[in-house]
Amino acid sequence: MARQNRRFVPHLQAFDERVLPSVSVTYTPDGVLFIQGTAAADVIAVTDTGAGDAGSVTVFDHGVSVYVATGPVTQIMVNTGGGADTVDYRLTSDLATKRQVTVDLGAGNDVFAAHLDGHTLGANLLMQALGRRGSDRLTLDAQHVNVGAGTWLTVNFQGGAGSDQVKFNYLPDFVDPTAVVKLTADQRIR
Repeated sequence: MARQNRRFVPHLQAFDERVLPSVSVTYTPDGVLFIQGTAAADVIAVTDTGAGDAGSVTVFDHGVSVYVATGPVTQIMVNTGGGADTVDYRLTSDLATKRQVTVDLGAGNDVFAAHLDGHTLGANLLMQALGRRGSDRLTLDAQHVNVGAGTWLTVNFQGGAGSDQVKFNYLPDFVDPTAVVKLTADQRIR
């Protein structure tokens, strides 16, 4: 019988790309979520179900989930540091508990966008973004939003030194007569 000559040929197998988070996330027992960026170009996304329980807020770093809230969140604070950063906040369902979102973009040509489209605000929402130095773009998307009874929607976007763009895409479906909506933008050359 003829003997088959089997030859071993080694080959390389590619592993999935591993991404180490560049942002750090800290949660305090009183419901404050701190997201700290780096001096590099951070890409941070925050999704918010609008609920007041654990798991309602998820933080992504360059598209990779790096943190899911372990308890109720009342305040989200983002500080990106330097670099050309991008921060995206997205409300994924109706807001049932009060929320404060504060974003400090630091120096660099940064982008911040808040998406509230199509949801009902049944609790107060305070949204603040500070561009600082650089050519920043700050955007609120709040089309087909409903603002419930006694609810406050307060948005304050501040550019800094540089050529900034502030855009409010606000077109509500319904605003209760007892609700308060306040959208302010400030661009100061320093």
